[in-house]
Amino acid sequence: MKNSKTLKNVIEVLTAFIYFCGFMTVAALVVHLLSRMGPVFQKISFNQVACPLMRMASSSFPKHPQPLWQLLFPLASSAIYIYLLITIRSFLQNLYQEKIFSHSNIDLCNRAWKILLVLSFMSGTLETSGNAYLLPFTFQFTFNTGLLLAVPIVWVSGKILERGIEIAEENELTI
Repeated sequence: MKNSKTLKNVIEVLTAFIYFCGFMTVAALVVHLLSRMGPVFQKISFNQVACPLMRMASSSFPKHPQPLWQLLFPLASSAIYIYLLITIRSFLQNLYQEKIFSHSNIDLCNRAWKILLVLSFMSGTLETSGNAYLLPFTFQFTFNTGLLLAVPIVWVSGKILERGIEIAEENELTI
């Protein structure tokens, strides 16, 4: 597969996408932290000689900053998605290097199905309404079924690779 230009291009695009996702995650973090500084920008007195960029920045941020805990869940989710993409890229690089039946691919498949399982529940929503002690109280939990359906597919792929390694080792011992 070393001559597969398509696989090499897919790995390069995936690598660029991983860097893009990392950059956007850091940019979202910076924007969120700057939005928390909105009241600070608005308290600074700007006179006529002040930089127009600073005046624009002070007017574009909200007057009431969002709570910091609202950043944790999206940041964790983004980091786990990036980790999944890195795992997929490592698997594709092994395929490109013709390391199809290797223990590292089994480890990557095991890591990938666990990540997909976590992401399937992190991508969902948890909704409650009403008072927990009084009726009617509703509790609704949803999850990403697409990711959840990918879990057994990746798990079975890992088991197939594992069985392939066992067969290859048995063939090496056979005279």
